[in-house]
Parts: sequence; structure tokens; C-alpha cells
Amino acid sequence: MVTFIATAYDETLEANTFINSLLLQTDPNWKCIVFADGGNKYIEEMLNKINDPRISYYASEKVKGCWGNANRKHALDWIVTTDFVVPGASIQDYYLPIVVQEINKYKYTYDFIYFDCIHHSKDYEVLDTKLKAGQIDWGSFALRTSIAKETDITDFCNPLTDGKFVERCIEKHPDLKHFKIEKYLFIHN
Repeated sequence: MVTFIATAYDETLEANTFINSLLLQTDPNWKCIVFADGGNKYIEEMLNKINDPRISYYASEKVKGCWGNANRKHALDWIVTTDFVVPGASIQDYYLPIVVQEINKYKYTYDFIYFDCIHHSKDYEVLDTKLKAGQIDWGSFALRTSIAKETDITDFCNPLTDGKFVERCIEKHPDLKHFKIEKYLFIHN
């Protein structure tokens, strides 16, 4: 199984697209932790109606900001139990229906799997994902949960935290086996 950590703030309708992108996966072996920054009644009620045991809802008591990175770290440290994790989708993003299938295809051979994405900050052009700051997005990679849990996310409010996290993973594990899936599997909206 692979767990997606999806951070949320005040999004509403976008959450439907994200959750449906998971529900439409060709491989049902996934879980999702939706972690709302300060809570989100719309998302909580939507998930209660869906009532899928693979999806869990959590909320921080107060808004922490910083792109949900503090909540992402909490989920990594205390909630994720699967062997593989996608540490940073956001509830307004979405995945192609084969992302879980593709991750599961390679997770027994590799420690870190990444893929290209279409990114809003690149004017919806393809982000040719690379393993460094400014070249990767939280939602465009999956890795062994044990590696994610031991890698520090200290600069929560840095917009390049995702890339710095990846660089720290590689620095801490220079023998890390990584693989790039040559497909566009993620849309950062």
C-alpha cells in the first residue's frame, strides 16, 4: 500500500477532484490522510458522506500555514503506517488514475520513485522533475516511509521545502535507489 498525505486549508470544491482522482485509481491499494490546517467542515462532511475506510480526516487545532508542512510532518511522524508514502499532495491537486499502479510496480525495487507533473507555477507547463530544490513538488514523488520519517522538515515556511526534503533524503542515504517514471502522473493545481 501507499499512503497519500493531502494537506488542506480553505479549499472546497477542489477537494472533490482530488478525492475522486484517488477513488478512480486502477489499483485500490492506497490510503489517504487528509490533514486540514485549522479544520475544514466542507471536506470533513464530504469525506463522511464518501465513507471510504482508506481515507482518514485530521485537523490541526489552529491554522499553522506554511503550505501545510507542519501538518505533513505530523502525519509522517505519527499517522502513516504503510511502507510507501506520497508525502505532500495538496487537496486541490489530482492524480492520473494509474499513479498507484505505477508506484506499486516499482516500490519493491526502488526506495524513491518520482514522476513529472503539470504545475501551476510553471504556467501549467510540464515540470521536468529532478531530485533537487526548485525541480520537484511534494506530490510528484513517493518514497519509503522509513526514509521519510527520519528526514527532517525543519524549514516549514520555505517554498522550496519539498526539494530540500528530497536533497536531505539523498544526502542521508547516498545509496538510495531512485527511479523516474517517464509519465505525467500528477497535476499541481
